[in-house]
Amino acid sequence: MAITGTTADVGYGIDIRWGRNTVDSSSEYVNPYTTIQRTTGSVAAATSAWTQIAVVRKDLRTYRDELPADGKRRWYRLQHTFPGYMPSTWLGEVDAKPV
Repeated sequence: MAITGTTADVGYGIDIRWGRNTVDSSSEYVNPYTTIQRTTGSVAAATSAWTQIAVVRKDLRTYRDELPADGKRRWYRLQHTFPGYMPSTWLGEVDAKPV
């Protein structure tokens, strides 16, 4: 399952939005959960420090990460999961910072 995603600096948090391919390789409809992880890093993601911040319900395609306006850059990645299927690879590594 592949997704496209974007982030945007919004107020004192970061809005994460994504799309989904809801048809599997056998043309069956699936509506997966989305796991979101976050790490920090000024120039690149601190790859050893990913922390799960949410598992989003199947019908949602957006998540708001409320943060202080501290100017620290956060990196995000997503993974889709669905019972009976292997989890997708980690998707993304997009970054944004609240200001």
